[in-house]
Amino acid sequence: MLGLPELDRMVCQELSRYDLAQCTRVNKEWHHTTFPYLWRDLSCLELCSAKVASAFRRLVIVDYFNEQRNWIQDDGRGKRQRIQTRWSRSLATQATLSKYCPWIRELPHPRHLLRLLQPSHNATHARQTPSGLGQDPPALDLLRHFYRHCSAMLMEMLHLEEEDFGIGGLLKIVAEFVIPRVRHIKLVAIFLEHPENVKYVLDHCSCKLEELSIIIDMSKADNNLDWGQEAEGYKAWGSLKRLNLWYCRDKSESKVFWPWLWKRCGQVEMLTMGMIKDTVNSLGEGMISHMPNLKQIEFGRNNIPFDATDDELAVILTGARKGWTALSLGGASNFKEASVAVFSRYLTTLELLMVGRDDDTMIQMVSRCPSLHTLIFFDEQNFWRGDCSGFKAETFIDRDPYTGALKPWLCEASLQCLTLHISGIPRPDLLGNVASHETVIEETYPGQGREIQSQVYDRITRFTNLRVLKLGNAGMTVSAGVDHRVRQNHFDCLEMSLESGLSKLAELKALMILDVSDMKTRIGVKEVKWMVEHWPNLRYVGGLQGNSMEVVYWLQKSHRLVKCVRHV
Repeated sequence: MLGLPELDRMVCQELSRYDLAQCTRVNKEWHHTTFPYLWRDLSCLELCSAKVASAFRRLVIVDYFNEQRNWIQDDGRGKRQRIQTRWSRSLATQATLSKYCPWIRELPHPRHLLRLLQPSHNATHARQTPSGLGQDPPALDLLRHFYRHCSAMLMEMLHLEEEDFGIGGLLKIVAEFVIPRVRHIKLVAIFLEHPENVKYVLDHCSCKLEELSIIIDMSKADNNLDWGQEAEGYKAWGSLKRLNLWYCRDKSESKVFWPWLWKRCGQVEMLTMGMIKDTVNSLGEGMISHMPNLKQIEFGRNNIPFDATDDELAVILTGARKGWTALSLGGASNFKEASVAVFSRYLTTLELLMVGRDDDTMIQMVSRCPSLHTLIFFDEQNFWRGDCSGFKAETFIDRDPYTGALKPWLCEASLQCLTLHISGIPRPDLLGNVASHETVIEETYPGQGREIQSQVYDRITRFTNLRVLKLGNAGMTVSAGVDHRVRQNHFDCLEMSLESGLSKLAELKALMILDVSDMKTRIGVKEVKWMVEHWPNLRYVGGLQGNSMEVVYWLQKSHRLVKCVRHV
Protein backbone atom coordinates (compact mmCIF):
# COMPACT_ATOMS: atom_id res chain seq x y z
CA MET A 1 0.00 0.00 0.00
CA LEU A 2 2.74 2.45 1.04
CA GLY A 3 5.63 0.31 -0.14
CA LEU A 4 7.07 -0.30 3.34
CA PRO A 5 5.65 -3.05 5.60
CA GLU A 6 6.46 -1.01 8.72
CA LEU A 7 4.45 1.98 7.50
CA ASP A 8 1.62 -0.24 6.32
CA ARG A 9 1.39 -1.79 9.77
CA MET A 10 1.41 1.58 11.54
CA VAL A 11 -1.36 2.93 9.32
CA CYS A 12 -3.57 -0.16 9.30
CA GLN A 13 -3.47 -0.55 13.08
CA GLU A 14 -5.01 2.91 13.48
CA LEU A 15 -7.88 2.34 11.03
CA SER A 16 -11.38 1.26 12.03
CA ARG A 17 -12.94 -1.91 10.63
CA TYR A 18 -15.08 0.19 8.30
CA ASP A 19 -12.05 2.07 6.95
CA LEU A 20 -10.13 -1.18 6.50
CA ALA A 21 -13.06 -2.66 4.56
CA GLN A 22 -13.06 0.35 2.28
CA CYS A 23 -9.30 0.04 1.71
CA THR A 24 -9.67 -3.57 0.61
CA ARG A 25 -11.84 -2.38 -2.31
CA VAL A 26 -9.29 0.03 -3.82
CA ASN A 27 -7.25 -2.47 -5.83
CA LYS A 28 -5.53 -5.84 -5.53
CA GLU A 29 -2.42 -4.42 -3.87
CA TRP A 30 -4.40 -2.59 -1.18
CA HIS A 31 -6.60 -5.66 -0.69
CA HIS A 32 -3.55 -7.86 -0.18
CA THR A 33 -2.11 -5.43 2.40
CA THR A 34 -5.19 -4.44 4.40
CA PHE A 35 -7.40 -7.53 4.36
CA PRO A 36 -5.41 -9.45 7.03
CA TYR A 37 -5.91 -6.57 9.48
CA LEU A 38 -9.66 -7.15 9.36
CA TRP A 39 -8.93 -10.40 11.16
CA ARG A 40 -6.98 -8.84 14.02
CA ASP A 41 -10.05 -8.10 16.13
CA LEU A 42 -12.93 -10.58 15.94
CA SER A 43 -14.55 -9.56 19.22
CA CYS A 44 -17.48 -8.31 17.12
CA LEU A 45 -18.54 -11.96 16.70
CA GLU A 46 -20.07 -11.76 20.16
CA LEU A 47 -22.98 -9.69 18.83
CA CYS A 48 -23.00 -10.84 15.22
CA SER A 49 -26.09 -11.69 13.18
CA ALA A 50 -27.22 -15.23 12.35
CA LYS A 51 -25.92 -14.81 8.80
CA VAL A 52 -22.43 -13.87 9.99
CA ALA A 53 -22.47 -16.69 12.55
CA SER A 54 -23.37 -19.17 9.82
CA ALA A 55 -20.54 -17.96 7.61
CA PHE A 56 -18.05 -18.18 10.48
CA ARG A 57 -19.06 -21.73 11.33
CA ARG A 58 -18.78 -22.74 7.67
CA LEU A 59 -15.21 -21.37 7.53
CA VAL A 60 -14.21 -23.37 10.59
CA ILE A 61 -15.84 -26.58 9.30
CA VAL A 62 -14.24 -26.31 5.85
CA ASP A 63 -10.81 -25.79 7.39
CA TYR A 64 -11.46 -28.61 9.86
CA PHE A 65 -12.22 -31.13 7.09
CA ASN A 66 -9.41 -29.82 4.95
CA GLU A 67 -6.98 -30.68 7.73
CA GLN A 68 -8.62 -34.08 8.25
CA ARG A 69 -8.15 -34.97 4.57
CA ASN A 70 -4.48 -33.91 4.52
CA TRP A 71 -2.81 -36.37 6.83
CA ILE A 72 0.67 -37.76 7.28
CA GLN A 73 1.56 -41.46 7.30
CA ASP A 74 4.68 -43.57 7.28
CA ASP A 75 5.51 -45.03 3.86
CA GLY A 76 7.27 -48.06 5.39
CA ARG A 77 10.79 -46.83 4.61
CA GLY A 78 11.17 -44.46 7.53
CA LYS A 79 9.90 -41.46 5.57
CA ARG A 80 6.70 -39.51 6.08
CA GLN A 81 4.67 -38.16 3.19
CA ARG A 82 1.49 -36.12 2.78
CA ILE A 83 -1.43 -38.09 1.34
CA GLN A 84 -4.03 -36.02 -0.50
CA THR A 85 -7.47 -37.20 -1.39
CA ARG A 86 -9.98 -35.72 -3.80
CA TRP A 87 -11.55 -33.89 -0.84
CA SER A 88 -8.27 -32.22 0.15
CA ARG A 89 -7.59 -31.12 -3.43
CA SER A 90 -11.08 -29.66 -3.78
CA LEU A 91 -10.80 -27.81 -0.48
CA ALA A 92 -7.23 -26.58 -0.84
CA THR A 93 -8.32 -23.24 -2.27
CA GLN A 94 -10.87 -22.69 0.53
CA ALA A 95 -8.48 -22.76 3.52
CA THR A 96 -9.22 -19.12 4.41
CA LEU A 97 -9.16 -19.79 8.13
CA SER A 98 -5.70 -21.34 8.18
CA LYS A 99 -4.41 -18.43 6.11
CA TYR A 100 -5.69 -15.61 8.32
CA CYS A 101 -5.94 -17.16 11.81
CA PRO A 102 -2.33 -16.19 12.64
CA TRP A 103 -3.42 -12.54 12.31
CA ILE A 104 -6.09 -12.81 14.99
CA ARG A 105 -5.34 -10.93 18.21
CA GLU A 106 -8.70 -10.45 19.96
CA LEU A 107 -11.63 -12.83 20.24
CA PRO A 108 -14.92 -12.96 22.16
CA HIS A 109 -15.38 -15.12 25.24
CA PRO A 110 -14.88 -18.88 24.59
CA ARG A 111 -18.46 -19.49 25.70
CA HIS A 112 -19.73 -17.23 22.91
CA LEU A 113 -17.50 -18.89 20.32
CA LEU A 114 -18.83 -22.29 21.37
CA ARG A 115 -22.38 -21.09 20.81
CA LEU A 116 -21.47 -19.85 17.34
CA LEU A 117 -20.11 -23.26 16.46
CA GLN A 118 -23.21 -25.10 17.62
CA PRO A 119 -25.59 -26.29 14.86
CA SER A 120 -28.37 -23.76 14.34
CA HIS A 121 -32.08 -24.61 14.26
CA ASN A 122 -32.83 -21.46 12.30
CA ALA A 123 -34.22 -22.50 8.93
CA THR A 124 -33.15 -19.26 7.26
CA HIS A 125 -29.50 -19.29 8.32
CA ALA A 126 -28.92 -22.92 9.29
CA ARG A 127 -25.30 -23.38 10.30
CA GLN A 128 -25.00 -26.90 8.97
CA THR A 129 -22.04 -28.72 7.50
CA PRO A 130 -21.47 -27.94 3.79
CA SER A 131 -22.78 -30.70 1.58
CA GLY A 132 -20.46 -33.60 0.87
CA LEU A 133 -18.06 -33.05 3.75
CA GLY A 134 -19.34 -35.76 6.04
CA GLN A 135 -20.93 -35.87 9.46
CA ASP A 136 -21.44 -32.68 11.45
CA PRO A 137 -18.36 -32.39 13.76
CA PRO A 138 -18.85 -31.64 17.49
CA ALA A 139 -18.72 -27.96 18.45
CA LEU A 140 -15.94 -28.59 20.97
CA ASP A 141 -13.77 -30.17 18.26
CA LEU A 142 -14.35 -27.15 16.03
CA LEU A 143 -13.46 -24.79 18.88
CA ARG A 144 -10.26 -26.67 19.59
CA HIS A 145 -9.35 -26.63 15.89
CA PHE A 146 -9.98 -22.87 15.69
CA TYR A 147 -7.92 -22.01 18.77
CA ARG A 148 -5.04 -24.19 17.61
CA HIS A 149 -4.60 -21.96 14.56
CA CYS A 150 -4.81 -18.65 16.49
CA SER A 151 -1.11 -18.61 17.30
CA ALA A 152 -0.92 -14.83 17.86
CA MET A 153 -4.03 -14.45 20.03
CA LEU A 154 -3.60 -12.25 23.12
CA MET A 155 -6.69 -11.51 25.22
CA GLU A 156 -6.77 -8.49 27.50
CA MET A 157 -9.21 -10.05 29.97
CA LEU A 158 -10.96 -13.39 30.48
CA HIS A 159 -13.91 -13.61 32.86
CA LEU A 160 -14.56 -17.20 34.00
CA GLU A 161 -17.73 -17.99 35.96
CA GLU A 162 -19.38 -21.12 37.33
CA GLU A 163 -21.09 -21.64 33.97
CA ASP A 164 -17.74 -21.99 32.22
CA PHE A 165 -16.53 -24.59 34.72
CA GLY A 166 -19.67 -26.64 34.17
CA ILE A 167 -19.54 -27.03 30.37
CA GLY A 168 -18.00 -30.41 29.69
CA GLY A 169 -14.75 -30.19 27.72
CA LEU A 170 -14.75 -26.38 27.47
CA LEU A 171 -12.58 -25.84 30.55
CA LYS A 172 -9.89 -28.13 29.16
CA ILE A 173 -9.81 -26.28 25.82
CA VAL A 174 -9.75 -22.87 27.55
CA ALA A 175 -6.93 -23.98 29.86
CA GLU A 176 -4.87 -25.33 26.96
CA PHE A 177 -5.27 -22.56 24.38
CA VAL A 178 -6.69 -19.40 26.01
CA ILE A 179 -5.39 -19.16 29.59
CA PRO A 180 -1.70 -19.00 28.54
CA ARG A 181 -2.50 -15.97 26.34
CA VAL A 182 -4.49 -13.81 28.76
CA ARG A 183 -3.22 -10.69 30.53
CA HIS A 184 -6.02 -10.36 33.09
CA ILE A 185 -8.03 -13.30 34.48
CA LYS A 186 -11.11 -12.82 36.64
CA LEU A 187 -12.27 -15.99 38.40
CA VAL A 188 -15.77 -16.14 39.88
CA ALA A 189 -16.26 -19.52 41.53
CA ILE A 190 -18.44 -19.30 44.63
CA PHE A 191 -20.79 -22.25 44.13
CA LEU A 192 -18.47 -24.79 42.51
CA GLU A 193 -18.83 -28.43 43.49
CA HIS A 194 -15.16 -29.01 42.70
CA PRO A 195 -13.19 -25.83 43.54
CA GLU A 196 -9.93 -27.62 42.77
CA ASN A 197 -10.73 -26.86 39.12
CA VAL A 198 -9.56 -23.34 39.95
CA LYS A 199 -6.09 -24.77 40.50
CA TYR A 200 -6.34 -26.57 37.16
CA VAL A 201 -7.02 -23.25 35.42
CA LEU A 202 -4.31 -21.31 37.23
CA ASP A 203 -1.76 -24.04 36.52
CA HIS A 204 -1.99 -23.13 32.82
CA CYS A 205 -1.26 -19.41 33.31
CA SER A 206 1.86 -18.18 31.58
CA CYS A 207 4.28 -15.28 31.92
CA LYS A 208 1.79 -13.12 29.99
CA LEU A 209 -0.49 -12.90 33.04
CA GLU A 210 -0.32 -9.36 34.48
CA GLU A 211 -3.43 -9.15 36.68
CA LEU A 212 -5.48 -11.75 38.57
CA SER A 213 -8.89 -11.10 40.19
CA ILE A 214 -10.41 -13.71 42.48
CA ILE A 215 -13.96 -14.18 43.78
CA ILE A 216 -14.00 -17.76 45.04
CA ASP A 217 -15.14 -20.04 47.86
CA MET A 218 -12.65 -22.83 48.59
CA SER A 219 -14.55 -24.32 51.52
CA LYS A 220 -15.30 -27.48 49.51
CA ALA A 221 -11.77 -27.91 48.18
CA ASP A 222 -10.31 -31.40 48.35
CA ASN A 223 -7.87 -31.27 51.25
CA ASN A 224 -6.46 -34.67 50.25
CA LEU A 225 -5.30 -33.26 46.92
CA ASP A 226 -1.53 -32.79 46.84
CA TRP A 227 -1.52 -28.99 46.50
CA GLY A 228 2.18 -28.90 47.19
CA GLN A 229 3.21 -31.43 44.57
CA GLU A 230 5.08 -28.72 42.64
CA ALA A 231 6.81 -27.25 45.69
CA GLU A 232 10.28 -27.84 44.25
CA GLY A 233 9.70 -26.75 40.66
CA TYR A 234 6.52 -24.71 40.67
CA LYS A 235 5.98 -22.14 37.94
CA ALA A 236 5.74 -18.57 39.20
CA TRP A 237 3.95 -15.89 37.19
CA GLY A 238 6.80 -13.59 36.29
CA SER A 239 4.65 -10.75 34.89
CA LEU A 240 1.89 -10.76 37.51
CA LYS A 241 1.94 -7.25 38.98
CA ARG A 242 -1.56 -6.90 40.44
CA LEU A 243 -3.59 -9.30 42.58
CA ASN A 244 -7.25 -8.49 43.37
CA LEU A 245 -8.80 -10.52 46.20
CA TRP A 246 -12.40 -9.34 46.06
CA TYR A 247 -13.99 -12.28 47.88
CA CYS A 248 -12.01 -15.14 49.40
CA ARG A 249 -14.06 -17.52 51.53
CA ASP A 250 -12.60 -20.68 52.99
CA LYS A 251 -14.17 -22.53 55.94
CA SER A 252 -11.98 -25.61 55.53
CA GLU A 253 -9.54 -26.55 58.28
CA SER A 254 -6.36 -26.78 56.23
CA LYS A 255 -6.89 -23.90 53.76
CA VAL A 256 -4.38 -25.58 51.46
CA PHE A 257 -5.17 -23.54 48.35
CA TRP A 258 -3.90 -20.18 49.57
CA PRO A 259 -0.24 -21.04 50.31
CA TRP A 260 -0.16 -22.66 46.87
CA LEU A 261 -1.38 -19.37 45.37
CA TRP A 262 0.95 -17.05 47.29
CA LYS A 263 4.04 -18.95 46.08
CA ARG A 264 3.25 -17.94 42.51
CA CYS A 265 2.84 -14.23 43.28
CA GLY A 266 6.50 -13.36 43.73
CA GLN A 267 6.38 -10.36 41.36
CA VAL A 268 3.15 -8.80 42.63
CA GLU A 269 3.48 -5.07 43.30
CA MET A 270 -0.14 -4.07 43.97
CA LEU A 271 -2.70 -5.86 46.15
CA THR A 272 -6.41 -5.04 46.28
CA MET A 273 -8.67 -6.78 48.76
CA GLY A 274 -12.27 -6.90 49.86
CA MET A 275 -13.99 -9.63 51.86
CA ILE A 276 -11.06 -11.85 52.85
CA LYS A 277 -11.69 -12.42 56.56
CA ASP A 278 -11.18 -16.20 56.31
CA THR A 279 -7.74 -15.89 54.74
CA VAL A 280 -6.18 -12.87 56.49
CA ASN A 281 -3.59 -14.81 58.49
CA SER A 282 -2.55 -16.90 55.49
CA LEU A 283 -2.26 -13.76 53.35
CA GLY A 284 -0.16 -11.98 55.97
CA GLU A 285 2.32 -14.86 56.00
CA GLY A 286 2.30 -15.08 52.21
CA MET A 287 3.06 -11.37 51.81
CA ILE A 288 6.12 -11.62 54.04
CA SER A 289 7.39 -14.91 52.58
CA HIS A 290 6.58 -14.69 48.87
CA MET A 291 5.85 -11.06 47.84
CA PRO A 292 9.07 -9.08 48.26
CA ASN A 293 8.10 -6.43 45.66
CA LEU A 294 4.74 -5.52 47.20
CA LYS A 295 4.45 -1.74 47.59
CA GLN A 296 0.85 -0.73 46.80
CA ILE A 297 -2.29 -1.82 48.61
CA GLU A 298 -5.97 -0.93 48.37
CA PHE A 299 -8.66 -1.86 50.88
CA GLY A 300 -12.16 -2.17 49.42
CA ARG A 301 -13.29 -1.24 45.92
CA ASN A 302 -16.21 -1.57 43.49
CA ASN A 303 -18.73 -1.47 46.34
CA ILE A 304 -16.93 -4.34 48.10
CA PRO A 305 -15.88 -3.35 51.67
CA PHE A 306 -12.86 -4.64 53.52
CA ASP A 307 -14.38 -6.80 56.28
CA ALA A 308 -11.37 -7.47 58.54
CA THR A 309 -10.94 -6.21 62.10
CA ASP A 310 -8.44 -3.63 63.29
CA ASP A 311 -5.92 -6.30 64.35
CA GLU A 312 -6.30 -8.18 61.06
CA LEU A 313 -5.79 -4.95 59.14
CA ALA A 314 -2.60 -4.40 61.11
CA VAL A 315 -1.39 -7.88 60.08
CA ILE A 316 -1.88 -6.99 56.40
CA LEU A 317 -0.11 -3.64 56.75
CA THR A 318 3.01 -5.35 58.09
CA GLY A 319 3.43 -7.25 54.81
CA ALA A 320 5.53 -4.67 52.94
CA ARG A 321 9.23 -5.50 53.16
CA LYS A 322 10.35 -2.26 51.51
CA GLY A 323 7.52 -0.04 52.76
CA TRP A 324 4.30 1.13 51.12
CA THR A 325 4.42 3.69 48.32
CA ALA A 326 0.65 3.76 47.64
CA LEU A 327 -2.03 3.11 50.23
CA SER A 328 -5.82 3.34 49.84
CA LEU A 329 -7.82 3.09 53.06
CA GLY A 330 -11.15 4.23 51.64
CA GLY A 331 -12.88 0.89 52.28
CA ALA A 332 -11.20 0.05 55.61
CA SER A 333 -13.80 1.07 58.18
CA ASN A 334 -11.87 -0.60 61.05
CA PHE A 335 -8.74 1.51 60.66
CA LYS A 336 -8.12 2.08 64.38
CA GLU A 337 -5.38 1.93 67.02
CA ALA A 338 -3.51 -1.24 66.00
CA SER A 339 -3.53 -0.50 62.26
CA VAL A 340 -2.72 3.18 62.84
CA ALA A 341 0.36 2.18 64.83
CA VAL A 342 1.59 -0.06 61.99
CA PHE A 343 0.69 2.54 59.34
CA SER A 344 2.83 5.17 61.05
CA ARG A 345 5.97 3.08 60.30
CA TYR A 346 5.69 3.65 56.55
CA LEU A 347 5.06 7.41 56.39
CA THR A 348 8.49 8.16 54.92
CA THR A 349 7.94 5.95 51.83
CA LEU A 350 4.35 6.95 51.01
CA GLU A 351 3.82 8.68 47.66
CA LEU A 352 0.05 8.20 47.25
CA LEU A 353 -2.47 8.17 50.08
CA MET A 354 -6.24 7.78 49.82
CA VAL A 355 -8.17 7.99 53.10
CA GLY A 356 -11.74 8.53 54.25
CA ARG A 357 -11.08 9.70 57.80
CA ASP A 358 -11.04 13.38 58.71
CA ASP A 359 -9.75 13.34 62.29
CA ASP A 360 -6.69 14.93 63.87
CA THR A 361 -4.81 11.61 63.96
CA MET A 362 -4.96 11.25 60.19
CA ILE A 363 -3.90 14.86 59.66
CA GLN A 364 -0.87 14.35 61.91
CA MET A 365 0.20 11.31 59.88
CA VAL A 366 -0.31 13.10 56.56
CA SER A 367 1.82 15.99 57.76
CA ARG A 368 4.71 13.56 58.37
CA CYS A 369 4.92 12.17 54.79
CA PRO A 370 7.89 13.88 53.08
CA SER A 371 7.52 12.08 49.72
CA LEU A 372 3.75 12.35 49.30
CA HIS A 373 2.71 13.58 45.82
CA THR A 374 -0.97 12.51 45.71
CA LEU A 375 -3.38 13.02 48.60
CA ILE A 376 -7.05 12.03 48.34
CA PHE A 377 -9.22 12.54 51.40
CA PHE A 378 -12.03 10.40 50.04
CA ASP A 379 -12.11 7.40 47.75
CA GLU A 380 -13.27 8.94 44.47
CA GLN A 381 -13.47 5.49 42.84
CA ASN A 382 -16.25 4.52 45.28
CA PHE A 383 -18.76 7.34 44.79
CA TRP A 384 -21.66 4.97 45.45
CA ARG A 385 -20.58 4.31 49.03
CA GLY A 386 -22.34 7.50 50.10
CA ASP A 387 -20.23 7.93 53.25
CA CYS A 388 -18.01 10.83 52.12
CA SER A 389 -19.62 13.85 53.73
CA GLY A 390 -16.53 16.00 53.43
CA PHE A 391 -13.42 17.00 55.33
CA LYS A 392 -14.03 19.51 58.11
CA ALA A 393 -12.37 22.84 57.38
CA GLU A 394 -11.07 23.29 60.93
CA THR A 395 -9.35 19.90 60.81
CA PHE A 396 -7.78 20.60 57.41
CA ILE A 397 -6.48 24.01 58.49
CA ASP A 398 -4.47 22.29 61.28
CA ARG A 399 -3.51 25.25 63.47
CA ASP A 400 -1.24 25.23 66.49
CA PRO A 401 -3.55 25.49 69.55
CA TYR A 402 -1.12 27.79 71.36
CA THR A 403 0.10 30.19 68.67
CA GLY A 404 -2.78 29.92 66.21
CA ALA A 405 -0.32 29.57 63.30
CA LEU A 406 -0.56 26.83 60.71
CA LYS A 407 1.47 23.73 61.49
CA PRO A 408 4.10 22.88 58.84
CA TRP A 409 3.58 19.75 56.73
CA LEU A 410 6.53 17.79 55.35
CA CYS A 411 4.71 17.25 52.03
CA GLU A 412 4.22 20.95 51.23
CA ALA A 413 6.95 20.90 48.56
CA SER A 414 6.25 17.42 47.14
CA LEU A 415 2.44 17.39 46.89
CA GLN A 416 1.20 17.61 43.28
CA CYS A 417 -2.40 16.32 43.44
CA LEU A 418 -4.90 17.21 46.16
CA THR A 419 -8.44 15.83 46.09
CA LEU A 420 -10.91 16.55 48.89
CA HIS A 421 -14.20 18.23 49.69
CA ILE A 422 -13.80 20.80 52.44
CA SER A 423 -17.01 21.16 54.45
CA GLY A 424 -18.26 22.92 57.56
CA ILE A 425 -17.96 26.46 56.14
CA PRO A 426 -20.83 28.92 56.88
CA ARG A 427 -22.22 30.44 53.69
CA PRO A 428 -24.55 33.34 54.56
CA ASP A 429 -24.66 34.31 50.88
CA LEU A 430 -26.74 31.17 50.20
CA LEU A 431 -29.37 31.73 52.88
CA GLY A 432 -32.78 31.92 51.24
CA ASN A 433 -31.40 30.71 47.88
CA VAL A 434 -31.64 26.94 48.40
CA ALA A 435 -34.49 24.41 48.41
CA SER A 436 -36.36 23.67 51.62
CA HIS A 437 -34.78 20.22 52.05
CA GLU A 438 -31.24 21.63 51.73
CA THR A 439 -29.44 23.19 54.68
CA VAL A 440 -26.88 25.99 54.91
CA ILE A 441 -24.62 26.50 57.92
CA GLU A 442 -25.21 29.86 59.57
CA GLU A 443 -22.46 32.03 61.05
CA THR A 444 -22.10 32.27 64.82
CA TYR A 445 -20.60 35.74 64.40
CA PRO A 446 -20.39 38.11 61.41
CA GLY A 447 -17.57 37.28 59.00
CA GLN A 448 -16.96 33.76 60.31
CA GLY A 449 -17.40 32.12 56.90
CA ARG A 450 -14.89 34.37 55.14
CA GLU A 451 -12.44 33.98 58.01
CA ILE A 452 -12.50 30.17 57.75
CA GLN A 453 -12.15 30.30 53.96
CA SER A 454 -9.14 32.60 54.28
CA GLN A 455 -7.42 30.07 56.53
CA VAL A 456 -8.21 27.22 54.14
CA TYR A 457 -6.60 29.20 51.31
CA ASP A 458 -3.56 29.76 53.54
CA ARG A 459 -3.20 25.98 53.91
CA ILE A 460 -3.65 25.23 50.20
CA THR A 461 -1.22 27.91 49.02
CA ARG A 462 1.59 26.18 50.93
CA PHE A 463 1.54 23.37 48.34
CA THR A 464 3.65 25.35 45.88
CA ASN A 465 4.08 22.50 43.36
CA LEU A 466 0.39 21.60 43.19
CA ARG A 467 -0.78 20.64 39.69
CA VAL A 468 -4.24 19.14 40.31
CA LEU A 469 -6.76 20.60 42.77
CA LYS A 470 -10.12 18.84 43.03
CA LEU A 471 -12.42 20.30 45.68
CA GLY A 472 -15.73 18.74 44.62
CA ASN A 473 -17.19 15.38 43.58
CA ALA A 474 -17.24 14.07 47.13
CA GLY A 475 -20.83 13.40 48.13
CA MET A 476 -22.94 10.65 46.63
CA THR A 477 -26.09 8.96 47.83
CA VAL A 478 -27.33 5.55 46.83
CA SER A 479 -30.99 4.61 46.79
CA ALA A 480 -31.72 1.43 48.74
CA GLY A 481 -31.42 -1.62 46.52
CA VAL A 482 -30.65 0.43 43.40
CA ASP A 483 -27.20 0.58 41.87
CA HIS A 484 -27.10 4.12 40.63
CA ARG A 485 -25.60 7.37 41.84
CA VAL A 486 -27.30 10.67 42.64
CA ARG A 487 -25.22 13.82 42.72
CA GLN A 488 -25.36 16.13 45.73
CA ASN A 489 -24.66 19.84 45.79
CA HIS A 490 -22.45 21.10 48.61
CA PHE A 491 -23.49 24.31 50.34
CA ASP A 492 -20.86 24.37 53.11
CA CYS A 493 -17.91 24.70 50.72
CA LEU A 494 -15.49 27.36 49.51
CA GLU A 495 -16.89 30.26 47.49
CA MET A 496 -13.78 30.38 45.29
CA SER A 497 -14.37 34.11 44.79
CA LEU A 498 -11.81 36.90 45.04
CA GLU A 499 -13.81 38.41 47.88
CA SER A 500 -13.43 35.18 49.91
CA GLY A 501 -9.62 35.17 49.57
CA LEU A 502 -8.97 33.33 46.29
CA SER A 503 -6.09 35.71 45.57
CA LYS A 504 -4.07 33.96 48.29
CA LEU A 505 -3.58 31.05 45.86
CA ALA A 506 -1.46 33.18 43.52
CA GLU A 507 1.63 31.10 44.35
CA LEU A 508 0.21 27.96 42.71
CA LYS A 509 2.07 28.65 39.45
CA ALA A 510 2.17 24.96 38.44
CA LEU A 511 -1.60 24.39 38.75
CA MET A 512 -3.07 22.78 35.60
CA ILE A 513 -6.46 21.36 36.70
CA LEU A 514 -9.11 22.91 38.94
CA ASP A 515 -12.33 20.95 39.61
CA VAL A 516 -15.18 22.35 41.73
CA SER A 517 -17.92 19.92 40.68
CA ASP A 518 -21.06 19.90 42.86
CA MET A 519 -19.89 22.97 44.77
CA LYS A 520 -22.00 26.11 45.09
CA THR A 521 -19.19 28.45 44.12
CA ARG A 522 -19.25 32.08 43.00
CA ILE A 523 -16.74 31.78 40.17
CA GLY A 524 -17.37 34.37 37.48
CA VAL A 525 -15.48 36.03 34.65
CA LYS A 526 -13.51 38.12 37.14
CA GLU A 527 -12.24 35.05 38.96
CA VAL A 528 -11.37 33.18 35.76
CA LYS A 529 -9.43 36.19 34.45
CA TRP A 530 -7.46 36.18 37.69
CA MET A 531 -6.80 32.42 37.37
CA VAL A 532 -5.51 32.73 33.82
CA GLU A 533 -3.25 35.59 34.82
CA HIS A 534 -1.73 34.00 37.94
CA TRP A 535 -1.81 30.30 36.92
CA PRO A 536 0.04 30.25 33.57
CA ASN A 537 -0.17 26.44 33.24
CA LEU A 538 -3.94 26.23 33.80
CA ARG A 539 -5.63 24.02 31.19
CA TYR A 540 -8.91 22.84 32.75
CA VAL A 541 -11.64 24.33 34.95
CA GLY A 542 -14.50 21.93 35.68
CA GLY A 543 -17.79 21.88 37.54
CA LEU A 544 -18.88 25.50 37.15
CA GLN A 545 -22.53 26.18 37.99
CA GLY A 546 -25.02 29.01 37.72
CA ASN A 547 -24.37 31.76 35.16
CA SER A 548 -21.14 30.20 33.95
CA MET A 549 -21.87 30.57 30.22
CA GLU A 550 -20.23 33.99 30.37
CA VAL A 551 -17.06 32.29 31.62
CA VAL A 552 -17.21 29.74 28.79
CA TYR A 553 -17.68 32.44 26.15
CA TRP A 554 -14.84 34.53 27.55
CA LEU A 555 -12.43 31.57 27.60
CA GLN A 556 -13.37 30.56 24.05
CA LYS A 557 -12.70 34.09 22.89
CA SER A 558 -9.59 34.98 24.89
CA HIS A 559 -7.93 31.75 26.12
CA ARG A 560 -8.72 28.69 24.03
CA LEU A 561 -6.03 26.65 25.76
CA VAL A 562 -8.14 26.54 28.93
CA LYS A 563 -11.01 24.04 28.72
CA CYS A 564 -14.07 24.90 30.78
CA VAL A 565 -16.76 22.35 31.68
CA ARG A 566 -20.09 23.40 33.14
CA HIS A 567 -22.06 21.21 35.56
CA VAL A 568 -25.67 20.90 34.43
